[in-house]
Amino acid sequence: MASIWASGMAEGINANTTAMKRALITPHARGIVLDIGAGHGHTLRFLQSADVSLYIAVEPNAHMHKFIRAEAAQNGFDHGDVLIVGGGIEALDGSDCVDTIVSVLTLCSVDDLRQCLDILYGMLRHGGKLLVYEHVKSKVPKAAWWQRFWTPLWSSLFDGCKLTVPALEVIKCAYIWQEAHVSMKEGDHPCDLFVHEVGVFVK
Repeated sequence: MASIWASGMAEGINANTTAMKRALITPHARGIVLDIGAGHGHTLRFLQSADVSLYIAVEPNAHMHKFIRAEAAQNGFDHGDVLIVGGGIEALDGSDCVDTIVSVLTLCSVDDLRQCLDILYGMLRHGGKLLVYEHVKSKVPKAAWWQRFWTPLWSSLFDGCKLTVPALEVIKCAYIWQEAHVSMKEGDHPCDLFVHEVGVFVK
């Protein structure tokens, strides 16, 4: 999958979501930023280095780490401002220790959504923000049926990614937030096979 990503797929996805990610990440990310499923580190393009004390990239695929370091250097981050964790969310530990968590097209691939969200919620400080962009389970029954139909093939091709994960609904309903703002990505339709949601959650 890393070779497919490196061949241009990652850049294509990033180009198609630049405006959305700039609106989601740039005004909100501050302090210690935890980027789960960091991939190539494209989140770094939307961070203001002066506002970020430490960028932590959680990326289990070691082939991606060189891309993260390159992105950090290109976007004004010193070597000491970046920490790469070569494991999954399940390997994280800590309580009230990060100010911002960024999840971009990551929660669709985790084995146990609630376990991962429990870990992330525990790590987020009071007043901290969880910034989320994910493709999610459709609320339209016919579209959801097609998502279930295609998920086994899609998942086998794309590292366990599933089309049927209601990630933002679970985040909003299962945890206590001071603020929770969820919207459909501009241009998407509820009947789409790939319907995306954007969320800003303040603990």
